[in-house]
Amino acid sequence: MEGPKLRIGWFMSEKKIRQLGWMDFVDLARSKGHFIEKLNLDGDPKDNPAFDVLLLKMTDELVRMDDEAVKRQVDNARAIVALNADAVVVDPLDNQNKTVDRVNMYKLFTQLDQLDESYNLQSAHSRIISSDEDLEKLDGVKFPVICKTIQASGNLAAHDMSIIWRKEDIKSKFNYFPFFLQEFINHDATIFKIYVMGADSHIVVRKSLPNFQLDARDPVDFNSQDWKHGPPEEHARDYAGKYPLPNIDVVKRISTAISADLGLTLFGYDIITNIDTGKHAIIDVNYFPDYKGVDSVHSRLLQHLVDMKSKK
Repeated sequence: MEGPKLRIGWFMSEKKIRQLGWMDFVDLARSKGHFIEKLNLDGDPKDNPAFDVLLLKMTDELVRMDDEAVKRQVDNARAIVALNADAVVVDPLDNQNKTVDRVNMYKLFTQLDQLDESYNLQSAHSRIISSDEDLEKLDGVKFPVICKTIQASGNLAAHDMSIIWRKEDIKSKFNYFPFFLQEFINHDATIFKIYVMGADSHIVVRKSLPNFQLDARDPVDFNSQDWKHGPPEEHARDYAGKYPLPNIDVVKRISTAISADLGLTLFGYDIITNIDTGKHAIIDVNYFPDYKGVDSVHSRLLQHLVDMKSKK
């Protein structure tokens, strides 16, 4: 592994440690001669050693700032960043915070739609529903729609969703405000998971929801974490002649645009292809995903940290 030897401080939830097989990454870093240690966010920030790279995954904590203990951890993480002023932070907490609610995603999708035709993007029509009046003003939105909580991460409930065909059913499912409403796009049950690590973008194909008819029917409720790697059998479909992978050069340009807008180097996003128009729609963005399906993730991540430090 080329580049300087690093002093890496890191923090992430126990869930993320398991998802990433994180201790294997720690072993790899140490085998390459790097110093690596988990940050102590429960004590005095000054008790932590000096670092030149701080690797933080704190989106779950950022949505729980009403919990005093969690808030203290986030405040201590910020204090450690301040104490290590010359360290590379992957990635800044304020930038991570842009991915934890769907209001920010809505703004991002709107901005990406302004990119030129070569990007082949057209997001699903979306709304932030904050009142009964908003619900009545759905001009231009076609049913079925998919409704989601505003909070995009932090607990299992943030991934509860409903596909709804009738406006009156929205109120029975979402009897609170605000929530996020988005047109459902038929996409041949195929979702393209784009995993970004610095300048590299990786496409992983996963099964997704089937195409739905426009005819009204009862809502379909699900939790996207339960369907993370494919829908249950009753919704599984395999369509002949479905769209091929998005062009990798276009994907890299989209990744660059998202990275510039959010100020992130480790993130993932989901692309589907509208079967009626052939346009791509970005339907979700998340910070520091599991990179499932990407080869040699730990080696790639370590090289990314080396590259980030060498560029500073």
